[in-house]
Amino acid sequence: MTVLDFQQVSFIRNQQFLLETINWQVKKNEHWAILGLNGAGKSLLLQLITGTLWPSSGQRTVLGERYGKTSVPDLQRRIVGLVPLYKINFMDEILLKRSFYLGFIPVLVFMKLMMKTN
Repeated sequence: MTVLDFQQVSFIRNQQFLLETINWQVKKNEHWAILGLNGAGKSLLLQLITGTLWPSSGQRTVLGERYGKTSVPDLQRRIVGLVPLYKINFMDEILLKRSFYLGFIPVLVFMKLMMKTN
């Protein structure tokens, strides 16, 4: 089963591409992290996944449901959560991983990349 399928997804704001021609599939039992610098489009990508933003072009299918052909609120209830790892404690992380690996909840995890400069 394909959990996430982006086909030719682009997002334009003020005549500028913020995301351009994204083709991405996530299959069941695959584990992904979305990493990138500030302004790279991580949050934008997650908003497109959850249906809080609509792309300028392209097709999105999440949990087997194609946006535009399904009820967005119903689909959003099935997308359990987007969990920024830097905001949860150790015990939450253990419970989250346990639930994820046992298949109880579909979770897309996005990690903030912390960079040090000396």
